[in-house]
Amino acid sequence: RIRNDFKSKDIMWNLEKIESYIENRVEENIHLDYKAAAALDRNSDAKKNEIAKDVSAFANSDGGIIIYGIKESQGEQPRFPEKIDSINKVEFTQETLEQIINSRISPKIHGIIITPISIGTKENNQVVYVVEIPKSNTAHQAKDKRYYRRYNFESQMMDDWEIKDIINRQNKSKILVWLEPSDHTFIVMKSQADSKINLSLWIQNAGNRMAEYVDVFICGKLENAKCFFVPKPAKFEDSFEVHINNEISHKIPLEDKEFTINIQRRPILPKVSILLEEIVVSSNSIINNIDLEIIISTEDDRVILKKKISEFIQFEK
Repeated sequence: RIRNDFKSKDIMWNLEKIESYIENRVEENIHLDYKAAAALDRNSDAKKNEIAKDVSAFANSDGGIIIYGIKESQGEQPRFPEKIDSINKVEFTQETLEQIINSRISPKIHGIIITPISIGTKENNQVVYVVEIPKSNTAHQAKDKRYYRRYNFESQMMDDWEIKDIINRQNKSKILVWLEPSDHTFIVMKSQADSKINLSLWIQNAGNRMAEYVDVFICGKLENAKCFFVPKPAKFEDSFEVHINNEISHKIPLEDKEFTINIQRRPILPKVSILLEEIVVSSNSIINNIDLEIIISTEDDRVILKKKISEFIQFEK
């Protein structure tokens, strides 16, 4: 079970999703940037260098998404999407954007996904380009020989210590987590409300360093605590938490009692996937698609994922 980082694959980009960003006024942030059509000009070295700067900044930070073809609002509330400002895909092709990114960033960033979204009819050649940039395990230099990172809403030059810290990423663990239906005929329908669903919690170490201590915390709103049966959630004032880790232990019977001895952590080697825990949830959690926050903590990293429960469920192919 060797899996790639599936985060990008969870997002299905289409015109409806683009329009929802505008309608819901999804603000730019450390993982999201909007660029008007004028940001893409195949005849301008300055704009090509700006593309390299922005893309490398996301890779040097925590990864993210640049949407080319959305105009930002002006005045007192910048950084909010205002309207679609489409790009002519004949005048500026997807291949041109790929070539600019690949030729002006060193070393080359692997795993970038560019998705063209058609605006109107295909015949009018108008598109929006969605560029998904993964978090890299080394530092990337833009065409101007400088290193950038994403800070708040801007791409800023990095200090020497920041560059060294990013280069050391390749010596870290990287834990991915997903849920798989234990029953591969798993189908949830409204008629199955309140039934129990068995899910397997899998993790993979996609990094280059062994992870000795892995703790996974599944958190959510207190009202949804009743959706989790196994392991039993801990309840707090307004939230719940399920704690799972990579501990293994041995149990020995003695007279009429059972004792747990020799509790150890099971190391997760690089590129290895393991079944961490079998969990049982209510089908209502799937039907209502509840919000979850999954915190993954190791000795050298801490990641927080906030998604709907359905976004964590992966079906084995």
